[in-house]
Amino acid sequence: MGPRHRQESGATLVELLVVMLIFGVVGSVVLSSTIAGLQNAAATNARIDALQELELAMQRVTRDLRAADPLELVTDEYETALGASILRDGERSSVRFRLIDVGDVQQMVREDTSQTLVTNLDNAGDPVFEYLDRFGEEISCTTDCDTELLKAAQVQVRFVRVIQDSTPAIVETRVGIRNLRHGSDS
Repeated sequence: MGPRHRQESGATLVELLVVMLIFGVVGSVVLSSTIAGLQNAAATNARIDALQELELAMQRVTRDLRAADPLELVTDEYETALGASILRDGERSSVRFRLIDVGDVQQMVREDTSQTLVTNLDNAGDPVFEYLDRFGEEISCTTDCDTELLKAAQVQVRFVRVIQDSTPAIVETRVGIRNLRHGSDS
């Protein structure tokens, strides 16, 4: 009898390299999908957080503006600052909101309490406060802005926050002014 040849089972080096290549391709596809999903989730969470903060600030501003009797304008800062005289529980108080620059960002503050309502605003030149007549048309003052804007029946408030790699978060509303809703026709 001659020498015996054993049948050896196993994989050749080429077969191992092909399997490693396939696993590498599949792994990179799975990893890319996972990373994209995580980035989308982070962007969605940033947008939700921004909208919640903007809406909370909007609620605070509109609550006080709805109670305004009358508005108190801030001369030459009509688009970025606004005040209101408020009568609550028999006591009159004055509130004032102002958009201020802090470094590269803007923030809305309530000056009478030194409270920051919202940070990282970027209205990009758009007014925070717009004054509208009873038909919803913008009042554009020509001569005496204090007199003309005090006739506003509504104030439109707009907050904008830029979110990286996404469309800006925008919250806006119109607030009816109390002193003109109840009887005055000016």
